[in-house]
Amino acid sequence: MATTRTLRVPRRKLRLIAAVVGVCTLVLAGVAGSPAYAAGNLDTDNITLDGGAADFGNNPHLFGAPTQPGTVSWSGTSLTGPITARVQGLLYHDDLFTGRCVRIRVTWERSDLSDLSTSTRSLCRTAGGLAARSIDLSFTSTEVRFVFVSVQVQQADGSWRVNGPSPTIRVAFLD
Repeated sequence: MATTRTLRVPRRKLRLIAAVVGVCTLVLAGVAGSPAYAAGNLDTDNITLDGGAADFGNNPHLFGAPTQPGTVSWSGTSLTGPITARVQGLLYHDDLFTGRCVRIRVTWERSDLSDLSTSTRSLCRTAGGLAARSIDLSFTSTEVRFVFVSVQVQQADGSWRVNGPSPTIRVAFLD
């Protein structure tokens, strides 16, 4: 005759197991429906560029440079699907004595740093002084992994040149 054994688990242990299972369920539900993925916001990087007469960041602009950063944000519904890289902030013409053009140049790059696309926006003044232009540039691709941002000043011959203490930056996705 076979003997049947009943496994008895004390109530205290049952409550502990139930609590652990409940917490695990909440954590997993939170990850699957996390606001970062639901809203599409995967990563954000703050950037400030000081290119002498051309700067990028946000107000206030004091003593020749922006005091608040602009942003490079990355959004999408998953890490493997299309990703939108977005550059937002203010481009500044910061030459009190000379009127000329300044621009921001954004290059959207693959993981091997090869170019996918380039976007530019300019700000021109006929006289010296501080001026600003709002920048909102974006690019969507399954391949975009880096954003290279530079501020440039137009030369008398029409060419563009970077100068200043920190006129360029490369930002990586999920760095």
